[in-house]
Amino acid sequence: MERVTVIGDKYTTTETHSNIKTNLAFPTGTFKFHVPPGATLRNALTEERDDTLQKGEKAPYFHAQDLHYKNTNLKQYKGKVLLVDLWATWCLPCRYEMPYFKLLYQKYKSQGFEIVGISQDDSRAKLKKFVAQQKIPWRQIYDSNFAISLAYKAQALPTNVLIDRSGKIIAVN
Repeated sequence: MERVTVIGDKYTTTETHSNIKTNLAFPTGTFKFHVPPGATLRNALTEERDDTLQKGEKAPYFHAQDLHYKNTNLKQYKGKVLLVDLWATWCLPCRYEMPYFKLLYQKYKSQGFEIVGISQDDSRAKLKKFVAQQKIPWRQIYDSNFAISLAYKAQALPTNVLIDRSGKIIAVN
């Protein structure tokens, strides 16, 4: 049985199921994995990966227009500590970070700390509206073709890259 409740422009769906069997045993051999000849064992939790940015390497250069169509690039932040925040308004964890980033920004801006948001939103207008509503004070770039996100090797959102005053990566995520 399914029940849909609509209140304004929001809705919830409630489903009721019965006669469900859980924790059934799988027959032996259901899942088989054979290690290919010559394969090497990797520990993804401890080894450094080349598909992510690494501490100490030079931050990838970016040049784009912010939400107000002003040119923005990495060189403008030389001499400052920069947090590059790759995010989107539809990303809940990204939205949960915002109040903390606002506090960091207010606390350390006078000491040369900056943030630049790189958004993967579906529309510039949606991003602009969200930034205005939330009163986000730092620059935002609408990364419509994902060029910056790809350069920063963002595999999930949010991805945060902290860059030192000389342009080298201090930390990733």
